[in-house]
Amino acid sequence: MSKAHEVTAWIDLNIIDKSWGKSLTKEFDDKKAKYLIESMPVPNTIT
Repeated sequence: MSKAHEVTAWIDLNIIDKSWGKSLTKEFDDKKAKYLIESMPVPNTIT
């Protein structure tokens, strides 16, 4: 059980370390930032 968990964690770390993993994270962050900006009650001043 713990062995399988270690393997999963190792795979996760390697996926995160890949460049496409970073671009997926950036894409998610951009969407999250866009959502936060659009859901602001004050007028959006970020260009």
